[in-house]
Amino acid sequence: MLSTTLIDVIFKGPLNGLNLDFIKGLSSEARELRLDYPEVAGEGDDEIWSIFINNSESAVTIGTDKLLFLSQIVPNVFINIIRNEEQVELLIFFDLMDLMGHTYKERIDKVKSWSEELLRNANLKYFLCRFDNGDEDEYLFDSNKYFPLYFKL
Repeated sequence: MLSTTLIDVIFKGPLNGLNLDFIKGLSSEARELRLDYPEVAGEGDDEIWSIFINNSESAVTIGTDKLLFLSQIVPNVFINIIRNEEQVELLIFFDLMDLMGHTYKERIDKVKSWSEELLRNANLKYFLCRFDNGDEDEYLFDSNKYFPLYFKL
């Protein structure tokens, strides 16, 4: 039995070419959209995204009650997007058990398919899936391969 079913999917890529409209779409029904850094008051979604784009270091948090995930609604998804100079990191955090599937592998395979789709749609370059805050022994897959833990499930 797994000690946690909370997972992180981390996407990385250059800011140049990022499909910001797709990222904004992830927040379209958010219960919370906030600018975490820089610590300035952003008023409204457009201003928050403008500050994100126009600062070399910035971070936006999206809290949503639901996220469409391969034609399935996933509840309580936390999203954080960080800009560091010309690089972007997108973190998506949720409970694997909120996905339909009979086994962990079925659920994880759905996450991998969805991650590949998001990578293309957001125009990012790399992703990694792990159990929440996991070390290298708790990695499930990345853009290139499955890790040994996947095969032990």
